[in-house]
Amino acid sequence: MPILFRKYQNNNAKMTNCYGKYYAKPVVVGTATVEDLCDAIEEKCTVHSADIVAVLRALKTVLKEKIQMGFRVELPGIGAFKPSLRSTGVSNVDEFDAAKHIKRLRIVYTPEKTLEQGHYVTSLLAGAKVREFGSLLPKDVTVTNSGSGNGGNGGNGGSDPIEDRP
Repeated sequence: MPILFRKYQNNNAKMTNCYGKYYAKPVVVGTATVEDLCDAIEEKCTVHSADIVAVLRALKTVLKEKIQMGFRVELPGIGAFKPSLRSTGVSNVDEFDAAKHIKRLRIVYTPEKTLEQGHYVTSLLAGAKVREFGSLLPKDVTVTNSGSGNGGNGGNGGSDPIEDRP
């Protein structure tokens, strides 16, 4: 199944180099739940759903512990997670107060990349194809350089997909 996209026009006049030009934007077709992942994993190996959920819960706990201890955590084939923070500056080092000047904690996710044919490719997108959303003809396009950028913000807010399951 290809990654679907739709074309859009940049109408932000402040972006003079990009204004009026057309770009591709991915179409998100739904959300894969933990149950969906468990079903798919069960089909690929001998692990049962209850074991998968238990491992994911333990992984969440261990990731949290290691990140809060200041570690960068690498998951082979997936990527790395590390702590990050945002703070305001002060003129004098003695004026810095962590409670006052550290504004936000977050997690930075960097997808794993491999070098393939002279291009860095994000492992989770290797071999991906794209197709225009709504296209009547099945014309998939392979994108060779799918690894530019660091891939995301990670964030540290929102609901917990493991713990929020019934």
